[in-house]
Amino acid sequence: MTASPPPLLPDERLASGIARLALRCRGRFAAEAIQGLVTDSYERLAEHARVRTHLVVPAEHLAAERLDALAHIEGAPIADVRGIRDEIDAHITELPAFPPST
Repeated sequence: MTASPPPLLPDERLASGIARLALRCRGRFAAEAIQGLVTDSYERLAEHARVRTHLVVPAEHLAAERLDALAHIEGAPIADVRGIRDEIDAHITELPAFPPST
């Protein structure tokens, strides 16, 4: 049985950020989970962006913050984890569009 090809990224430049985060989080998170978080972070930012040219770096930073939060709450009661996740998601939806309108 052959392995399925990796899913396509919304922006191929995300691959280097995924590799950096996978190296940084080695042993804590699976590469697939990291790729999913980076892709989700990019898509959340792109949803409200007027210009998508420079979303790769903010998406990587957002994914890194989300991974740090997940690592921090490992072992916490599930209710706390859900509360933190909901708080992070609420902040993501409040991010301003890039670039700010003038």
